[in-house]
Amino acid sequence: MDDFKTLLRNRLATSAASPSLRLSEGGVATAAAGLDLPLYRDLELGESVDLYTAVLFLDIRGFTRLSMALHVVETARILNAVLGAAADRLRAYGAHINDFPGDGIMAVFTEQDTGEPLEIHAQALFGASHLMAELNATLRDELLQVGIKDPVQVAIGLYSGGVRWQRIGIEDCSRLMAVGEVAPLAAKFATSKITTAWQTMIGGPIAADVPTEMKERQNDFIREYDGEELRRHRWLLNTEALASRIPDLDAARRIGATARSERAPKPPASLLLGTVAPAMPRHGSGARRDRGVG
Repeated sequence: MDDFKTLLRNRLATSAASPSLRLSEGGVATAAAGLDLPLYRDLELGESVDLYTAVLFLDIRGFTRLSMALHVVETARILNAVLGAAADRLRAYGAHINDFPGDGIMAVFTEQDTGEPLEIHAQALFGASHLMAELNATLRDELLQVGIKDPVQVAIGLYSGGVRWQRIGIEDCSRLMAVGEVAPLAAKFATSKITTAWQTMIGGPIAADVPTEMKERQNDFIREYDGEELRRHRWLLNTEALASRIPDLDAARRIGATARSERAPKPPASLLLGTVAPAMPRHGSGARRDRGVG
């Protein structure tokens, strides 16, 4: 995997050297963007598939102000370099890039690609913590090297849960979209006023696979609907500490497994004391994993 600084530097140089193209009167044909999940690109309008998914939303903070202050050439240069380098890295961490909304990236980690939630969480946490560390360490200096003095900063939102992937739109213009609360909450966590630059805010079941010392509880995200209060928990992830604790994906899996074992029900005191406990009815092992949110 290329050094992130080199990757970013090369994209900045390529962005500056790329010529502008003038469209012909009839326009030009473009290749498919490749943003749809590969196995489900053939879904017809209205068709859907349900997948457990972790959504990572990366946002360039204050980019509207930057767009107003900088020439359009420099604005495009920043977007192409920063989002391109970050997307390249996220794919190396196992994510699928689903969209480039505005000045951000929506990346997804799904059971289609990685399997059980523990594996999804491990890849997403590994990717989020290391990407944030790399961006924080390189972004300002590399942009200064090409004359961009205004600070470019990012924030990340990460949320997990059940998602309905459904093709939405019209016959000749449609996208495979992540329907449900997971993607909007990841985006809101990244862009919220309480999330500052260089912070990663997480929620949903993935937060439970992070050790207590690696996260800090924040104010709940609250909305109201039809007189009912809708509340979702959120935590500030210590990406610097987590990145140092998970140098590779295996370490991320171990940390998640350890966090789960610590939450497992403790045996009755009678068993710990060596006495005989009353017989308990046995349950089948085929129950569906609880994937509820909040």
